[in-house]
Amino acid sequence: MNDYQPLKQKELDRGYYFLTHRPMIKKTLYGVAIAILALSYLFIIGNIIKYVTGTSFDTTALQMANSTDWATYHQNRMPRDISVSATQFLAIGSGRYNLLARVSNPNDDWAVSEFEYTFIVNGEALETNTLFLNPTEEYFLLEIGYESTQAISSLKVVLDNIKWRRWENDTPVIRWQIKDINFKPLSREVVGNDTITVQPRATWEAINTSLFAFWEVDWQVVLYNGDRVAAVSEVKAKDFDSLESRQLEAIWLNDLPRITKTEVWPLLNWADLDSFKEIIADKEGGNRTDL
Repeated sequence: MNDYQPLKQKELDRGYYFLTHRPMIKKTLYGVAIAILALSYLFIIGNIIKYVTGTSFDTTALQMANSTDWATYHQNRMPRDISVSATQFLAIGSGRYNLLARVSNPNDDWAVSEFEYTFIVNGEALETNTLFLNPTEEYFLLEIGYESTQAISSLKVVLDNIKWRRWENDTPVIRWQIKDINFKPLSREVVGNDTITVQPRATWEAINTSLFAFWEVDWQVVLYNGDRVAAVSEVKAKDFDSLESRQLEAIWLNDLPRITKTEVWPLLNWADLDSFKEIIADKEGGNRTDL
């Protein structure tokens, strides 16, 4: 069966018209599309202007403000206060005392870049000192070898000018391994015909497990008799290199009671770039917050 059908004259005329007027038809279709798009944008912009200038926008904004408890939000983001224990003083002879109070930072996302502390003895303020607290860190505030001509009847410590720093991933975290902590009480050893008095001392091995070297690291040593602090000391270790292991010791020249426990920890401000022997770029990012 032959399906061929000859084209009619109208179909030929229509095809000829489209072929000869194709550029004009394209321009017309483009113009129509642009006009439709422009009208759509004008419609959207008009509705936005009407919404913003109308009462519905103010009502919605007020509802959003009322539905968000900003006070609670900021309160939850604020750092918790530094914890300070009761003060204590230790007589070390010849009218001299060691003054101490334990402080701790309960925040794991806030550091104290600097704070001031002042011991007040018998109502008289001593010289103000400054220190720091890394996140979740604790140690003792100390006044070593304070001399007084009268007995201490009252002692307290005041913290001031606390500068908080939001903790982000922009500061190196320093890790230490401390092992083989030993306390050796006062002893007497015979060397030849002489008897030598060996003062009480605490020894330990400190390993810098981080990848940074430091100009100087302070170490705090605390001896306990039961639950009560019996003696304190501070030791400085200079030029502590990365991955270095070092034997350290603290010596006491005064009599000590029976010691049941020894604690040792470093005091090194992670945010103080001057402590690092290598130059470390300080990344001033937008996530850091100082108070």
